[in-house]
Amino acid sequence: MNEFNFSVPQNIIVGRGSMAKLPEIAKKMGGKHAFIISGPHLKKMGLVEKAAESLRAEGILVDDFTDIEGNPSVTTVEAATEAFQASGADFIVAFGGGSPMDVAKAVGVVAKYGGSITEYEGAHKVPGKIIPLVALPTTAGTGSEVTAFSVITDHSRDYKLTVFSYELLPAYAILDADLITTAPASVAELMHLSMQKRRIFQLRLLHFPMPWQKKQWSSSEKISGDLWQTAPMWRRQRQ
Repeated sequence: MNEFNFSVPQNIIVGRGSMAKLPEIAKKMGGKHAFIISGPHLKKMGLVEKAAESLRAEGILVDDFTDIEGNPSVTTVEAATEAFQASGADFIVAFGGGSPMDVAKAVGVVAKYGGSITEYEGAHKVPGKIIPLVALPTTAGTGSEVTAFSVITDHSRDYKLTVFSYELLPAYAILDADLITTAPASVAELMHLSMQKRRIFQLRLLHFPMPWQKKQWSSSEKISGDLWQTAPMWRRQRQ
């Protein structure tokens, strides 16, 4: 195996029931007022209130914003940012799938540095640390809780813009399996397909590199190797 370096500048908590550590993590960050960014379904299920109650029980104030659609828009980011600033909160909890995560990251940028999220489109345009952010995912398909990207829909251009900066990485990611196992079967199937799609893409890059690739990531070799072992029929056809 080739030697490689791997940096994860985050604190990642993994375990069933680990959502209960949210107040402890908030205190570690010095947070006194949380702003939960989530979606309407988790609000309706009572999960947003459950997270809020766990924080209030430890003396932490809580506000929330749950009016988030799939493929969230610039307008949604603006509304969420306005709500965050009006609340007086000092940290954000991104609770849900990829859409709340993307909005939370964008709010963390705009609330700190002003302007529109469209002004930060591209790579490394975020000037510094954003509002402290904790990610609490309820799906396993996007991986947004551990990525440095925020993807927002700009309807004025009919276009999805991407903000890339390592400043977007949540300070903490809480991976609570209980939140995944309670997902509907249809959502679980989509999560599985999403992960398989990423594995296949890594395999394609390993064996058929893009012209702009100067070298392959060693992680691609590991991922494609796993897939190679789990697809014997396709492997025989290739040979």
